[in-house]
Amino acid sequence: MERNLARFLSVAFIVVNALLLLLVNKSKRPSKTPYQVGVHQESKGMPVHSMKADVSVTTHLYGYRQEIRRDRTSCLDITFAGNGTCLLPSTALASFPGSGNTWVRHLIELSTGFYTGGMYRDPTLQRAFPGEGDRTRRVITIKTHWPWVGKVDPVGYERVVLIIRTPLDAMKAEFTRQHSSERSHVDQVQTINQTAWQKFVKSQIVKYQRFHDFWFNISEKKSLDFFVLFYDDMRENTAQILINLAHFLGISDIRDQLPCIHANMEGSFHRKAPGTAEVADPFGALDETLSKGIDKIAQIVNKQVRSCLKKGVCLTSRSTQLKTL
Repeated sequence: MERNLARFLSVAFIVVNALLLLLVNKSKRPSKTPYQVGVHQESKGMPVHSMKADVSVTTHLYGYRQEIRRDRTSCLDITFAGNGTCLLPSTALASFPGSGNTWVRHLIELSTGFYTGGMYRDPTLQRAFPGEGDRTRRVITIKTHWPWVGKVDPVGYERVVLIIRTPLDAMKAEFTRQHSSERSHVDQVQTINQTAWQKFVKSQIVKYQRFHDFWFNISEKKSLDFFVLFYDDMRENTAQILINLAHFLGISDIRDQLPCIHANMEGSFHRKAPGTAEVADPFGALDETLSKGIDKIAQIVNKQVRSCLKKGVCLTSRSTQLKTL
């Protein structure tokens, strides 16, 4: 009798442990359904020169969020995943050209401790970004301008960080890059050929709309984790945005790294915006037709942001619409 009871208890113990193991493994699997998010609460503006650590971490549940733990004494301690850590979910860092992708990459690397990759092999960026051209899971995000450029992006993304910048500001930045020496990411241009500038804007208006249509549509269709990053938020509320973006990417709390990030914030490729105290604006006023076209595409993108928030399939850095110029 006692022998049978012992055998029964032994079998029951094995069954219970097997069930617990199955439950644990199931809980680790990424969700295939859209995650539920909410709009970030408005917080006090924090300009770039202020990187206070007394801001909260806004947390959400994501289908492909992978908790990453790295012991770092400095934000300059950056590596590829796989060096003592697991490989990362494939994450697009998508932006219309001129929207600040390069500067955001720099801040992501400082914040997370992992190199960023890119669909392209820009020789001007390879010195500062060892992951330039890397499309694997060794990098925390992969820079892409698809479908703005003709080259097909073959990466099967699970997550998307979409950088959105006011259309005219993005077009000014890209026009400047294309017309500076060696297509530099930092050089300025002193004079602008107004005919070439107006023609450039006309050609970019449709591309700007199609670019954002693509990423909003594919993110919803494929239930990708989707973080809409407004460039102006990054400029005006840097610490809070970096904390929330790092959480999205898998780093729960970077507040201890904020002083280091602040000291190294600008990086090598952050061009000053024209029309600021540091840089005069050489661009002339657009004609009425182009101005209306710019306003229209901004309104379309704002509508797309509001729609994805309402459906609960995305979250934003803080803002819910582009600023008007």
